[in-house]
Amino acid sequence: MPSLVVAKKALLTAAHRTMWTTNSRAGGAVRLFAIRRRVVLHDPSTFHPNDTQDAVKPPHYWVEPDPDAPEPMMYIRKPVTSASAIDLTSRLPKLSVPDAVSLTAEGAVRHGRYGILPRSVVENIPLEYLALLHPSAQAAAALRIVGMNVGMLWK
Repeated sequence: MPSLVVAKKALLTAAHRTMWTTNSRAGGAVRLFAIRRRVVLHDPSTFHPNDTQDAVKPPHYWVEPDPDAPEPMMYIRKPVTSASAIDLTSRLPKLSVPDAVSLTAEGAVRHGRYGILPRSVVENIPLEYLALLHPSAQAAAALRIVGMNVGMLWK
């Protein structure tokens, strides 16, 4: 007899999960297999007293970051300690030794062609530009000569 009770209970459960709807276009019935949800409202007074919204902490990445903290994906550039120009006059382009600039241990700027440059002159100029000091001086001299030939004088 227990198997008859189990079979009957299984049929009732299957009937509970089966819904019949009518299809207005086809004029026939459609059988849907779905579980009807039972809505159970819980009384808030039955919750545990420590079960509040603040009991569950958000993940650490949801917390507002410290405004002074650096961006974790930001590339932090190392300070420049030397720069060189490229000598294009040689058969194979290479770094130009006379047009190289570097910082000494005392913090002074040493140029390969002009020696140690005064700190007051170069304190706001990046080392990358100081490596181009000689080519830019040549360009300025060329412009001065061209300006004199056409009647303009730059001072």
